Amino acid sequence: MLSGNNNSQPIECMLVPEKKKEEYAQTDIISAFPKEIRLRIFSFLSFQDLIKIQLTCQLWCRLAQDISVWKSRFQDLNSRFKDIYAHNAAKLSESSSLSWQKRYCQAITLTNWRMGSVQRLTKINVNDSDSRILSVKLRGDLLVTLTEDNSVRLYHYNLDTGFSFKSKYSFGNPSLVNNVVECIDILPDAHVLVIAQRGLKCMFYDINKGPKHDPIQILKGGGHSWFIPDSIAFDGDYFAVAGRKPSVVFVWNWRKGIKLSSTAIDNQPHHVFLSDNKLIIFSSDGLLQVSDIFGSSKQSIITHHMCPCTPHLSKRIYHYQWDSSNYKQYSQTEDDYSYSSSTLIPTTSRKRISSTFINFLRPSHNKNNTNNTFNNNKTQKHVSKSATSRKVIDINKSTKTTKKCSSHNDSRCMQQTKTGLSSGDSKEEEQNIFPNFQEKPKLTRSIHTAPLCHAATEVVSVAIYQDRIATVNRRGNIALYALNGTTAAKVNCALVTSDCYQEWIQNEEQYSREDDDLSDGYDFIRSRLAMGKMGLIYGGRNGSLWWLDFGCRAI
Repeated sequence: MLSGNNNSQPIECMLVPEKKKEEYAQTDIISAFPKEIRLRIFSFLSFQDLIKIQLTCQLWCRLAQDISVWKSRFQDLNSRFKDIYAHNAAKLSESSSLSWQKRYCQAITLTNWRMGSVQRLTKINVNDSDSRILSVKLRGDLLVTLTEDNSVRLYHYNLDTGFSFKSKYSFGNPSLVNNVVECIDILPDAHVLVIAQRGLKCMFYDINKGPKHDPIQILKGGGHSWFIPDSIAFDGDYFAVAGRKPSVVFVWNWRKGIKLSSTAIDNQPHHVFLSDNKLIIFSSDGLLQVSDIFGSSKQSIITHHMCPCTPHLSKRIYHYQWDSSNYKQYSQTEDDYSYSSSTLIPTTSRKRISSTFINFLRPSHNKNNTNNTFNNNKTQKHVSKSATSRKVIDINKSTKTTKKCSSHNDSRCMQQTKTGLSSGDSKEEEQNIFPNFQEKPKLTRSIHTAPLCHAATEVVSVAIYQDRIATVNRRGNIALYALNGTTAAKVNCALVTSDCYQEWIQNEEQYSREDDDLSDGYDFIRSRLAMGKMGLIYGGRNGSLWWLDFGCRAI
């Protein structure tokens, strides 16, 4: 008996004996059946269950990995979805060398892409989603975003952990006109991030050092204080920016800070690309212009007329491709570029191809290549990533056409990028093939989008990766198409937060604005949709950054 103070009543403590739990003998019922019946039972389990039960015991692990289980699942899936490999028939023959388990995982992943079935919907910026996302760029495993608060955020993708936040770059008050960041891009092989501000101020950062360090290069465009960049493209050597007020395209050797050319455009340039020392400019009226990076003469410009952009009216995606029979082939040799002062003219004696953009504009018979395409949906023509190379420059011609622009950190920029670019060059292929730009790209496919109804109307962003195209409209509805036009599907963008409640990625009524048709990426210049090997990345109006994963893997 225990007692407290004098005024308290005695407290009795009684020990309650613990009840003994009855132990039952665990019987493995499955082991009592013949092997054929065991395998038949296991064939009804889901993919996730087959992965989990392998941890139960050795017998169940062997049963879950049995060839007949995965073969039957693959055959059943292939019988229900006969167009799994319709977007790329070559993958069917390539999969024959894989095990049945890997063949099934590949097939179910392709089926998810085919049907638009998202397996995991993950919010990447969980703790930082207050500002509307304006632009999204995905390059390899690196994801970079531009938000309305004038900040640029960098994320890194890992197969095991997904996307993780890496760094944040802030560029001051966005109410000040010349502080506003308009374009972003990243060069993974050189570890360089580039941003373009209004007034044509472009800054290059070493992402390995982070935002606390100064830019490794700054380029300024001179007296164009009202210039608004709309599109940028860059590789290991050159940087191009297209914009309006005025409608001009500038090209630099960004490592040296030398402006190579400035081309005035009669109409508004929509997108700019670099390929094989060529500058490719696409305008909103469907005019495709190809010129030499080092040439300033208008007579040297090659002009092709394509389908014009028709915002919110077109019901088709147009796929253009250069004829592979007219491709040029170059042999790659070791780069012997000499890093010198930015006042000198860049010279090389051998061709060097940027490894980051090595898959751009190659013939379709290349195994690792995506088709060389121009895609137009409503207001955008899409050109695949650029692969650029350098030719020997005529000294007399270059001295007349190149101009020194405002820049700094030239020597530091060259020193820091030399290592990254050289390591990337060692991974290059021996042969690099480029199209004959004198020939007009052929219209190879016209993809009809009307069957998807509302998901294909008022499209504001388009993304392309390998043999698939993705579009997103103002309401956040995403659609997937095969590049060859064989399949099309709507993507389910709902996040199940409980058993009886669903929260959509973005609410049109809550986050829409009156000027959305003129700003915030809704003019089709910026893209808030990106696609890569890991799935789709979408930046919503409410500031949320979503990762839509179609892959087949264990949870």
